[in-house]
Amino acid sequence: MNKVKLFCIPYAGGSANIYKTWNEYFGDNVEINPLELPGRGRKFGEELCDELRSIAIDFYHEIKHKLNSPYIIFGHSMGATIAHELVHYISKQDILLPEYLIVSGRKNPLEERIDFIADLPEDEFKLKIKSKGGTPKQFFENTELLELFLPILRNDFRSVEKYKYDHLTKLDTKLVALYGSDEDISSEDINKWAKFTTSEFDAFEIEGDHFFINQNTKQVASVIDKLVNGLRKRKLG
Repeated sequence: MNKVKLFCIPYAGGSANIYKTWNEYFGDNVEINPLELPGRGRKFGEELCDELRSIAIDFYHEIKHKLNSPYIIFGHSMGATIAHELVHYISKQDILLPEYLIVSGRKNPLEERIDFIADLPEDEFKLKIKSKGGTPKQFFENTELLELFLPILRNDFRSVEKYKYDHLTKLDTKLVALYGSDEDISSEDINKWAKFTTSEFDAFEIEGDHFFINQNTKQVASVIDKLVNGLRKRKLG
């Protein structure tokens, strides 16, 4: 059996770079494929996009040539919403479905409480970003970084604020949800993701706050590794 491809989608304000160390946590069974959001990283020259569904469709066209062997779609926070949309789009195509959709650090789209901050004045916006954590203190002290990244952050939060879930059908893909032990998501919240698939569902608590994928990458990778090992056993009989 070939390596299982793991397509990883970043959170708001992030880039594919947040997954650059993930190869260290996996053996030879997993191929990490970080996906880049418009306007940053290797797509820095592209215009920002504040339509999550459009981003998901663009991702599909970017990776469809790779969807010919077992793969997993992973997304954290805003990236989980994009990942969910991506799998809905894939399900409408004549192509292999993912073995798993992994949504991380996100309540289901019908219950996610949106904090409308994208159009706040700059000082208020920066305070809101600070309060969410995950951004180094030095970022707010560097004028050049602020000029570069505040528009990206505003764009990403606006895209979340604009997003409306309107799918009438459930996925037919195994769904796994991850959540941090210290973030504002309960086990009851996370288990409601089960209603969004006709297939199997499981949930895992990871030690850490909302940015547990950075704080505790090893535990996240361990969960995914177990899924991959189980998949390989099923495929190989």
